[in-house]
Amino acid sequence: MRSAVLLAAFLPVLVAAAATQEQGRSGGTSLTVDALWSWRFEDGESESAPGVGVGLAYRFPLGLAVELRGSYRSWESVRYVPLHLGVRYDVALHPLVTLAPFAGAGPSLVWGNDWAGIFASFDLGARFSFSLGKDSAMRLYVEAAYGQGMVFHPQAFGVVNLAGGLSLRL
Repeated sequence: MRSAVLLAAFLPVLVAAAATQEQGRSGGTSLTVDALWSWRFEDGESESAPGVGVGLAYRFPLGLAVELRGSYRSWESVRYVPLHLGVRYDVALHPLVTLAPFAGAGPSLVWGNDWAGIFASFDLGARFSFSLGKDSAMRLYVEAAYGQGMVFHPQAFGVVNLAGGLSLRL
């Protein structure tokens, strides 16, 4: 009984891995550009603002990718520029649709009206990408992520991002 439950739990992962291999998905470099809407949460208060981001990723043949992502957002009282190095795993849901959970961490420049500093930050989330054709080098994507700025600091704040953008395989 226990092995049947384990098999049922891992079956979607095995099917996704087999689908990824069967599609002959090769590795390569990609560039992403996105527009995002970001909410900052601190001490029970929140504020939102638009932002922009850019990323560079190298995807290994079996769906694992290493990403370097940077973004900028400016709320009313704080400006935030994280630079995250992270990983993602591309799972093919359909020949034209991919789900990619991701996580990243790194330094961030954070500054207010009369202070500035470089702090640790992280984010984790999921991205749905849609190919513009069977062999297209361009993909549209939407993603949602949670992160934290100023990690290990008493004034750490949570960040929720909703983004949409374009990914170009180089």
